[in-house]
Amino acid sequence: MARRRLGEVLTERQVISPAQLEEALAIQRRTKERLGAILVARGFLSERLLVEALATATGMAVVDLDHLQPDWAAVHALRAAFCEEQLLFPYALQQSRNRRQLAVAVTDPLNIPALEQIQRTTGMQPLPQLASLSAVRRAIDRFYYKREPTPASPGATEAELEEVLVLDEGEAGEALELTSHLRAPAPPSRREPDVLFNPPPVASPERELRALVRLMMKKHFITRAELDAELARDPSVKKKP
Repeated sequence: MARRRLGEVLTERQVISPAQLEEALAIQRRTKERLGAILVARGFLSERLLVEALATATGMAVVDLDHLQPDWAAVHALRAAFCEEQLLFPYALQQSRNRRQLAVAVTDPLNIPALEQIQRTTGMQPLPQLASLSAVRRAIDRFYYKREPTPASPGATEAELEEVLVLDEGEAGEALELTSHLRAPAPPSRREPDVLFNPPPVASPERELRALVRLMMKKHFITRAELDAELARDPSVKKKP
């Protein structure tokens, strides 16, 4: 079981079809991306379904990275670049008899070469636990790079996307009006103009110039005496009787 491929497990459990697997493998040959990431990105299955299928097939436990505080000694045991490349995240140290274990959240439990490399480089036995791809990426961003994930980021889970996209009736109306305004000019309407989406007309050049002069005087860029002297030198300005 340990040496079987991810695609074989998913097709045997009828999570994806053979045709979907072939399409994903063709993409993988071009892009070198992880198969699980391609399957989710293509919409062939959700992250949740992928994790559940793998957990059932392998008997591996699932870890919720979004709601745990990792052991910093475990985080420092692996490099960020390695974690990004292999799509895994170390989060805890454990002691089993006379041997230390490194608990690692993995997205592909069949990525045996990565687990073997962890054992060689750390001297600890890896203890893999399943996690979703987006959760692993968020953990890497947060604990290696100190970046807090934003809602609806590319790695957002389905639950996060649903939470962001659910609007009440009033919010939905405002969002629709805003996007319509951005796509094309709004059609004439009898209702009073909405200052949020229909800004007031631009002031005339003369009013803008007077406002600019007042602002410059307030900021002490020019004085009233300097302005009067400049006007006196301008032949186009009529002198007061």
